[in-house]
Amino acid sequence: MIRFLLFGTELPIEKAVRRLGDLTGQDVRPWHNEYWGDYYATLGPSAPQLRLIENEPDLEGHLPEKDFPGPAVLVYVSEPTPEVEAALHDTDWLEVLRIDETP
Repeated sequence: MIRFLLFGTELPIEKAVRRLGDLTGQDVRPWHNEYWGDYYATLGPSAPQLRLIENEPDLEGHLPEKDFPGPAVLVYVSEPTPEVEAALHDTDWLEVLRIDETP
């Protein structure tokens, strides 16, 4: 089973990147692609996979997550270890927006 988590935060993205890096022990780096634009992520085989994006409308006015317009930053987490997932839930600066599981 694969777990996908979506969190929101009001922290500036750079501060959220530092805190998530410290919390997970992972290197969170800036990236860019055509679909996501500018974002921060951990890429590679390590779990969990983290992706942080600013919650701003694209050129057509669409938010990344239309159901969650409030948070300044969205944090996508895939395949978190139980320890990392517990640590993410225990923070006072992240709000759980969605949890999905696939078989």
